[in-house]
Amino acid sequence: MEGDQEQDWIRAAVKGDLQAYGQLVHLHQDMVFSLSLTLLKDRQDAEDLSQDVLVKAYRMLPQFKGLAPFKGWLYRITYHEGLNRLKKIRRQRSTLDLNDQVGNAHTETTGALDELEAADKRKMIRQALDHLAPEDQVLVQAYYFEEMSIREICGISGLSESNIKIKLYRSRKVLHEVLQKAWVDEQAR
Repeated sequence: MEGDQEQDWIRAAVKGDLQAYGQLVHLHQDMVFSLSLTLLKDRQDAEDLSQDVLVKAYRMLPQFKGLAPFKGWLYRITYHEGLNRLKKIRRQRSTLDLNDQVGNAHTETTGALDELEAADKRKMIRQALDHLAPEDQVLVQAYYFEEMSIREICGISGLSESNIKIKLYRSRKVLHEVLQKAWVDEQAR
């Protein structure tokens, strides 16, 4: 039923209904922001990118054919815009000869032991993901956190299924090694 509602919102938004587009934004803004943050590692840059992506998606909405899920279409826009923004940021940093600083994921906790453990795990996973190339981080996030299929990721990234499977395998291997080392280091404390 939710897919039918989304299709209704898309049709209405194409006709200029801003409230309908607002519903689409509400439904997908967390995914857009999460991917943006994964790519850019900076909350402010991710917020800016998310806003730019949602504006661009609105302008491009008449081009959406509905052959693939809207979420995948929006993910693809975010992915490509994020990579472009990342290249631009890197060029600016190298031009200005600034040190490349990687932002840490901000995690809020309520103070309960379970919350602290969950935060530590998220931080450890985020730090492990930082060992991957940005493109590989996006693939891991899409497959494991957004639960997209290999085929959907192919449509987003333009990579072949076998290439994605290889990249995911290599990424899992790197993540396993990094997380295992972090766990051993944590136990040694």
